[in-house]
Amino acid sequence: MNSRRTLRICLAAAFSLVFACAQARDAAIVVTESGLYGIDGRTRFDAEAVRRALPGMEVRAERREGEGGLYSVLIAAREGVDIITLYGAETVVRADIVSADAATGGGARIGDPFSAVFSGSDARYCEPGMEVFSGTAVCLAPGSDQIALIFGGRGEGPDGMLPEQTALNGWRLEMIIWNAKF
Repeated sequence: MNSRRTLRICLAAAFSLVFACAQARDAAIVVTESGLYGIDGRTRFDAEAVRRALPGMEVRAERREGEGGLYSVLIAAREGVDIITLYGAETVVRADIVSADAATGGGARIGDPFSAVFSGSDARYCEPGMEVFSGTAVCLAPGSDQIALIFGGRGEGPDGMLPEQTALNGWRLEMIIWNAKF
C-alpha cells in the first residue's frame, strides 16, 4: 500500500517536471543558471558580441542615468520591441528579460501567476521590491541562485511590504532577471 502511494507521488513529480521542461522548451528565450541564448558571464559587454550571441535581434547601446551617475546598457529588440536589457562593464553581468516568449529552465513563464510558480514555503525567497522595483515582489526562482523573478499586481498595504498571500498569488511574472555568477 505504501509503495503504491510512493509510486503515485513519484509519477506526479515526474509529470510536473516534464511539463515544466516542455513549457521552457516551447519558449523562445530560456533563462538558465548559466545565461540565455549565447549570453553568459564571459560574453563581452559590447554591441557586436551581444549581437552575435542573440541571432535575429537588433542590439543598440544606450546611456542611462542612475544613482551612481551615467552607465551603459545594451538593449536587444525583436521587430522593434525591446525585450532584453543587458548590464555590464567588460562582460555581461545581468540581463532583464520582459519578453512574453521568455521562461526559466524550471518552466516559469512571463505572465504566469505567482501561485503557479511558488507554493507554500517557496515564498520565503521573496521580498518587497525597492527603488525601481518598488511595488513588486522580487523572488529567487525555485532552485536558483542566479535568476530573480519580478512579480507585479494590485495589492493593498504599505510600500516596502509584500501583500497578503491571497493577493500575491494572483500577481503575474513581469520580468526575469539573470545575474552572472561571480
